[in-house]
Amino acid sequence: MYLPLFSILFIIILILVPVLSIEAVTIWSISIYFIYKIIKYCKDTNKSNKEKLKMCIINTVLGLSFSLIFNIISQYINKLF
Repeated sequence: MYLPLFSILFIIILILVPVLSIEAVTIWSISIYFIYKIIKYCKDTNKSNKEKLKMCIINTVLGLSFSLIFNIISQYINKLF
C-alpha cells in the first residue's frame, strides 16, 4: 500500500495551514483530521487514481475552508475582548 504522489501535495498544503495560522491548536486538529481522511482514502487499493484525486481535492478544500473560517472567527473574537 502506497500513497499516490499527488496526495502528498495536498497533505503538505494542509500542514502549512496551521504553521501559518494565528490560532494553532484547533487548526492543527482540523488539519490532522483531514490529513487522516486523505491518507485513509488514498491507501484503499480498490479505488482508482481519479477517485483518489477527487477526494484529495475535496478534503483539502474542506480543511482549508474550515481553517480559514475558524481563523476569521478567532480574530473577530480577539478584537472584541
